[in-house]
Amino acid sequence: LLWRSRLDEIQDAHRQRAAERRATGPQSGFRVNRPVNRAQRNKTVPAVLTSHATEESVTLEEVEDVSSFVSKMDKLELPNQLVAVLADPLLQKLLILRPNPESYQRISNWLSAVFQEVMTGDSDEATLWEVLEVAREFVIRTRTIPPLLLGFFSRFFEIWGGEGRRETVFDILGFVPLHNFEELHQHIFKPLEAAVQDYAPASQLGLLKMYTHLLRHWTTILQSDDTIPDMASHTVSALTAHVNMLSLTLLQTFPSVTSDCLVLDFYEQAARLVTDGKLKRYIRIQLPSTPLIYTFLFSNSLATVSRICYILAVYKKGIETAVATRPRPVTSTDDGPHRIDSHTYDRSFVDLFNGYIMDVCNCFWRNRAFNDTDTNARACTLSAATIQALATYVISVDRGLALNSYFSLSHSPVLCYQSIERVRDLEDDAIEHDKSIRVRHGGPVTQSSLTRLANAGGMRLSWQDYRIEVLRNLADAGFPGVAELLKNAMTVLRKSIDGRLSIQGTPIQM
Repeated sequence: LLWRSRLDEIQDAHRQRAAERRATGPQSGFRVNRPVNRAQRNKTVPAVLTSHATEESVTLEEVEDVSSFVSKMDKLELPNQLVAVLADPLLQKLLILRPNPESYQRISNWLSAVFQEVMTGDSDEATLWEVLEVAREFVIRTRTIPPLLLGFFSRFFEIWGGEGRRETVFDILGFVPLHNFEELHQHIFKPLEAAVQDYAPASQLGLLKMYTHLLRHWTTILQSDDTIPDMASHTVSALTAHVNMLSLTLLQTFPSVTSDCLVLDFYEQAARLVTDGKLKRYIRIQLPSTPLIYTFLFSNSLATVSRICYILAVYKKGIETAVATRPRPVTSTDDGPHRIDSHTYDRSFVDLFNGYIMDVCNCFWRNRAFNDTDTNARACTLSAATIQALATYVISVDRGLALNSYFSLSHSPVLCYQSIERVRDLEDDAIEHDKSIRVRHGGPVTQSSLTRLANAGGMRLSWQDYRIEVLRNLADAGFPGVAELLKNAMTVLRKSIDGRLSIQGTPIQM
């Protein structure tokens, strides 16, 4: 074997020189992944090696670029150990373009042997994570999980304590095939959550990202399928309901902007189902839980407030479309999924959602925060005793402003700065066109303060125009959610925002 060892050294030296000669940059993906350094090689997963080629065949090692790959595809010989596909992008491409059940069975057999050794204790932990890390790269590149891997996880999670490379597991499970969520939860996700529960809140953040990736993966599958599976809507709803509970738990154990962002990432992905031209006809809307919605609406982050408002705006359009869609007559030939129509959402669901919208309008637009007398208004779920206590406190601080105005565009903690900044910009523009303006507005804007400003020789700006300018400014600054929701909720406002405004006869350039 001395000659073989010497040959390996010569080949390594050649590859090292070849790598140094090649221009730096990412690999093309059309060359065998051959680390030039022995230390970089995966110890468990073998590299591509073809030793049984014929004169008519071509080995993967001979492929140098995409042209040679395409021209020689029919003649390419599979390597000795097909499990190399886990770590080699070129072999992955070949098996995708030339699928072969026998090839995948050989890969499964190898994985089965490795996992069996792990379960029986014949293989060490380092080997397990080495294989899973390579499997992760394979799954991310191919967007598929070998069924055997899911079977291993269902057994592994029963004995795993959550230590080690949890993110590797999360990344892999973000590509679980579309399947009944209750079954997936029972056999995969519930044991996983139990295994990592001692590492909260970090593990909860990881789980949330995993479920977001999973929903994104399922969305891609549904978009590419010619027909929508019957169970698709129920499965997505079940996943969302589960994430509702996980999100509430996370916001209690780790309240932070980071948690808010990750939770909203999931619901924004869910909202894409409602905006997709095909999927919106088949996937039912599953609302975030009520505590989540109001927690985000009263967040101290403008980005969070804007994002939840935008999600609600998207859902409002989707629900309105459904309510306006007449059910199709049922025929004996109907065997596809049920389409979303006016029977999809019952009255209690619509009233609940309308309550959210009314509360947002009351807070930001109507200066009627925590009102419960309007149709469907929920007073932001606050009790009458709590509202009275807050009102009493507010009066003790400033008798000039009532509690129901404290969350308007002018006074909301997350909107007040943007509001007064827009007024300053409008004043600068007005003064540039009219030198007779002598007075600037001071403090938060109210309807009466704008009237006093105009009477004192300041800029003339109506209350309606001021609020529309603030909404436009928020949208221009990258926070379109509040404006989008208010526009969808009030037809008159939508027409006003879409029209042109002026201040003292001077057009505003937007």
